[in-house]
Amino acid sequence: MGKRPRFVTLEEAVDIVKDGSSIVCPSFGYEKVAFAFIRELIRQRKKDLYLYGSGMNVDADMLIGAGCVSKAEIGYIGFENIGIAPYFRRTVESKTLEVEDYSNFIMTARFFAGAMGIPYIPIRSGLGSDILRYGNPEHIKEITCPFTGEKLLGVRAIHPDFAIIHAQRVDTEGNVSIDGPKYDNIEKAKSAKTLIVTCEEIVRSEMVRENPESTILPSFLVDYVVEVPFGAHPYACYKYYDYDWEHIEMYAKMAKSPEGFQEYVEKYIFSVKDNWNYLEKIGLEKILRLRANSSLGYSTYYEHLEKVGVR
Repeated sequence: MGKRPRFVTLEEAVDIVKDGSSIVCPSFGYEKVAFAFIRELIRQRKKDLYLYGSGMNVDADMLIGAGCVSKAEIGYIGFENIGIAPYFRRTVESKTLEVEDYSNFIMTARFFAGAMGIPYIPIRSGLGSDILRYGNPEHIKEITCPFTGEKLLGVRAIHPDFAIIHAQRVDTEGNVSIDGPKYDNIEKAKSAKTLIVTCEEIVRSEMVRENPESTILPSFLVDYVVEVPFGAHPYACYKYYDYDWEHIEMYAKMAKSPEGFQEYVEKYIFSVKDNWNYLEKIGLEKILRLRANSSLGYSTYYEHLEKVGVR
């Protein structure tokens, strides 16, 4: 029988991530990030983390604002339809955060190289831009193709200490099953030395075998599994619940000042003991309103009722 992951609590999983570790928490837009894990990282006051990522949003801004991150190699940190993440922007402008800035595609290519087990990968993207001027020459170089002689960019593979992804389901054997877009979550997960998966629910293996095309990671690649219902809030989890725009907008406004940010984390992270307590603070009515109608996909049940004139 092959390797199987350990099923642990959220607190136990976060305790495994030691100060100074390098991490990636895959996400894109406001969908399916391991937000409960991120809040617990902040609650346990982790520090000196080395953050890798592409297309990050509130999740990365919150980690940076809480003082958990000392350096970041990124493609982008900003809020969809709002703008650059406020706390991230302040730390970069004040030079209190060391940042290597690449494109989302370059970062994805680097994770792909890590997942493939190769030291680097050649790409064309980035040629003719300022990436070479501002990028770290230890991580990106102009190279000559040994076959055609053309100029390419060689981008170095990434191997984070930890990748933490959120999924809809993990079965009792540890196989990871998701619905909807995969983005570059698979590449990031496979590039890491240790993979932690948080999920909405743990299900029987028969349920996963019924839809094998949804299994993105087999159990032997997974190290730890944590069941965390609504673990992506305030982000969405496709077919389970929509994103909480009111909460995201509230955070964006509060994070414009250090005082507002501190007020937010005190209320929603430090003053709550665990994710269940956090959901209580969000409120039962709000959580229920975010639930997806499985027959309609992303539309929530209450939105559907309003559209058909029942509410």
